[in-house]
Amino acid sequence: MGSELLSIASLYDAPEREDGSAAVSDLSQWGDVVTFARTRSQDGQGITAADLSAAFGLSAPTGRRYLDHLLEMFPDEWEIAIVPKKRGRPARTIQLKTPG
Repeated sequence: MGSELLSIASLYDAPEREDGSAAVSDLSQWGDVVTFARTRSQDGQGITAADLSAAFGLSAPTGRRYLDHLLEMFPDEWEIAIVPKKRGRPARTIQLKTPG
């Protein structure tokens, strides 16, 4: 029976860079980010980088990267949503894909 060496990111089901290192700054927080995003989406709300930043104390660039990681890791689950605003450019928002 062979053994496989796992990266620390794979132990946390977190995104990895090409070199196998973790692509998120706080591995123990990643699962909470995924749970938060799924819960908000199931409640019919989209998720923005600002939402992640406020909930987890992330910087704006980190919040945007986390949105990208959700889209990359779960392409069958998440999609970019168009959320109209009264003024200005809409915030990048993701939501759970609708079945169909």
